[in-house]
Amino acid sequence: MTSHRRFTVGRGDDATPCRRGFPIWARSSPFRFYGGPGEARCATLTDGCSIGTRRGHRSQPLLEGIRLSMRRRLRYGLSAVAGTALAAGVLALPAAAHPAPQASSLAVTGSVPAWATPGATAGSVSSTQQIHISVALALRDQAGATRFAAAVSDPSNAQYGHFLTPAAFRAQYYPTAAQAKAVANWMSAKGLHAAVGEYNRTVEATASAGALQSAFGTTLRTFHVGTQVLRAPASAVKLPASIARSVVDVGGLAQIPLRSFTARTMTHRSPALNGGAPARQGGYGLNPRGQAAPNSANNQNCSHYYNENLYTGVPKKYTIETNYICGYVGSQINKMYGMGTSTASNGTGQTIAIVDAYKSATQPADANRYFAGHGVAPFTPGQYTDGSFAPMVTNQCQAPSAWAGEEALDIEAAHTLAPGAKQYYVGAANCLDANLQAAVTKAANNANVSIISNSYGGPESQESLTSLRSWNNVLVQAAAQGQSVFFSSGDSGDFTDNGLSSPTSSFPATSPWVTAVGGTSVLETNTGTLAAETGWESNAYVYSGGGYQDFGFQGGAGGGPSHTQTEPSWQKNVVPAQYTGGGHRATPDIGALADPYTGFLIGYNPGDGSGYAESDIGGTSLASPLLAAATADAQQVQRKRLGLLTPAIYTRYRTALRDVKHVASGEYFPAADSQGNPLNAVIGNDVKSQTLQAAVGYDNVTGMGSPNGAAWLTGI
Repeated sequence: MTSHRRFTVGRGDDATPCRRGFPIWARSSPFRFYGGPGEARCATLTDGCSIGTRRGHRSQPLLEGIRLSMRRRLRYGLSAVAGTALAAGVLALPAAAHPAPQASSLAVTGSVPAWATPGATAGSVSSTQQIHISVALALRDQAGATRFAAAVSDPSNAQYGHFLTPAAFRAQYYPTAAQAKAVANWMSAKGLHAAVGEYNRTVEATASAGALQSAFGTTLRTFHVGTQVLRAPASAVKLPASIARSVVDVGGLAQIPLRSFTARTMTHRSPALNGGAPARQGGYGLNPRGQAAPNSANNQNCSHYYNENLYTGVPKKYTIETNYICGYVGSQINKMYGMGTSTASNGTGQTIAIVDAYKSATQPADANRYFAGHGVAPFTPGQYTDGSFAPMVTNQCQAPSAWAGEEALDIEAAHTLAPGAKQYYVGAANCLDANLQAAVTKAANNANVSIISNSYGGPESQESLTSLRSWNNVLVQAAAQGQSVFFSSGDSGDFTDNGLSSPTSSFPATSPWVTAVGGTSVLETNTGTLAAETGWESNAYVYSGGGYQDFGFQGGAGGGPSHTQTEPSWQKNVVPAQYTGGGHRATPDIGALADPYTGFLIGYNPGDGSGYAESDIGGTSLASPLLAAATADAQQVQRKRLGLLTPAIYTRYRTALRDVKHVASGEYFPAADSQGNPLNAVIGNDVKSQTLQAAVGYDNVTGMGSPNGAAWLTGI
């Protein structure tokens, strides 16, 4: 008989120890494990740890310890770019280098991250340390590529839908072999063993820090960044004038990790229960206390659907309230969005690329096992293909085990809503910025791929300007080819509970060349109707002393204005000024299921020897593949590629989307403090603990809304 066990997850003597202090953008409620002996020992989805802050604390970890002072925000320069580019929402970042007459070498503007300041210096880098770099080359006609991508993505433009193939884009815009050779020859002359990458887009090299410092005219140092010590150039990278215009970014000199948005539910600190103000928690989420026996008088079991179970041992906080959701499965997701069941609208004929870091050795076998147990057709031969990078480089940032749950979530969510679509999985060598960018580039250069889902990112201001430029080149290519690119908006809300003094949003979600996906909390009845659909911004309340005490922010979708991208033409006159931060790109654009307390059930092997397990999970890591799948279904119905989806979202939202508004609602959650003492908690949905909340029309949690069934399929 299948064993069902629930484990305490969090920071305690018997919990898996925290590997690092950083927030991760997804939240899972307590694990439910399935399997025989030896298969139900997993306690976490990842080896990462989310830590919160007490208000007033100045220095807290952020994305593996990266702490950014908003007072040191970069002053971005502007340069003239064609009007179409600006209409598409691109804030013209400074050119890669500014030549002086007869200059022999040029400084690459923006090659030093904002956190690499003299005051944060930790030490030097050993001259013998081996470092891999990826020199990203510029498009031959950046302005022309940008104009073309904007035109073919605009439903009102005569060029709309006349996309290029990857081969045609490369032939017209990619760096030439001569450009790549010139850069490689210069690097080789500097003692770097350079190799030109595929399609001449990059030049790769692995060399000692001493050789790199000499070649690029800078000094590599380490810097205190929150709790971490990270490497970066202490001064701008320098290049000879003869090749400077061909180079966009020297990736790898600075360590810029991007993070999976998947994490376990975390423990908390005990609140003040005797009349004092409640203490701030130490992490997002509450520790599960375990399930009551079935049919007990005070049923604390999770609910498979809204109001299946409701604990009566404490008063309800909300009229719309249920025990937390066990994890929705295929048929429920299909009803939630009104698609995925008919062979005419299940994604047949489409290919979705899933981009993550690393590759699990047990996928897609885990996914097929999960599908078989939950009424979803497994992958047919050839339906799932792998294009991951090898070998994996596991000593630079999060380990593969930290991404195993993310990979399973993305694969299984996308297949659940688009079971007819093919999947192309591309696992980057690791989670460093340049490697994930390489994985997206590989997906974009696959002619069969029409949709790319990405569930990772970081605070926009953490990126170097050169990295922003390089990313946007890849994303412009995807738009020009009619590929719909989705990026999760994040799971830490506006980041102010993670040590930042001012709200910020997430990159690459802030790029105007992607669809930024926010999150919703959804309570679905046993018939498939929605008792509530609202924004995912969770706040915990603990019942004590005859009332509920505010226990603080528990995670929520990211959102807010970009600091580097201007407001795109398609957002103007639709997005209220209060969301644009003075004329900047607003995020997110759209929303889908994300709240882990109303989450999705996945199955996977975490790679730690514990075997296959199933767990309910959430985060905007769930929302992105769901939107990717919904787009595959719509493309099948409309028999065409939809490309960059945002222009259509902001013109067709009245019918294709359903507006997600604020709905007061919540989920009872049996919890325990860090000492194991029981707590009765209610997770409030769409509580404005920070600056984000759902509203009528556009909002900074769900954008313009969520897919509206048949109207989405035919009208987006």
